[in-house]
Order: sequence, then structure tokens, then C-alpha cells
Amino acid sequence: MNAAQSLKIYEILNLHFKNPDQAKIVVESIEKVIDDKIESQTDKFEQIIQKDIANLRTELKTDYVKLGAALETKIAESKTDMVKWVMAFFVTLALMIIGLYFKK
Repeated sequence: MNAAQSLKIYEILNLHFKNPDQAKIVVESIEKVIDDKIESQTDKFEQIIQKDIANLRTELKTDYVKLGAALETKIAESKTDMVKWVMAFFVTLALMIIGLYFKK
């Protein structure tokens, strides 16, 4: 609660109380209740944020593991394809060399 709000509440209560100290005590009590409520809400909000952050971290770790597994599979497939292509070119080149040898 800001100072302008507190002053306005004090002025309103001062009209109803005969003693300004009583109005001041009521205003301080109201401020304390409001501050406690705000602090309570802030704590709840922080707990919610912490849970959300923990959930996001868990999801990211899970996604990272899935991505790593998918990447390993893709690399293994690529290696197999490369070996196949190298062997195909080797066999083709060998046949070409043998053909040139027998051509003479």
C-alpha cells in the first residue's frame, strides 16, 4: 500500500474517530493485513513458478534424451548407408579396372 492510499484512509478514519491516534492504529492494522495478504500471494506465486520451472526442466531433460536417441539412430543409419555406397563404388571401380585390363 502506498503513502497516498494510507493518508486517504487515515483522513477518512480520522473523521470517525475522536482521537487521531486511534485512526493511525487502524490504518497501520489495515496496512499490515494488506501487506500480509500481498506477501502470502507472492509466496504462492513463487511456489507456482518454482513448480513450473521444475516441470520445464524435467520436460527439457526428457526431450534432450529423446533427441539424443534419435540422433544416435540417425548417425547409425548414415554410417550404414555410407558403407553401402563406398562398397558399391569400390566394386564398380574394381570392375572398371578389371575390364580395362582384359580389354588389352
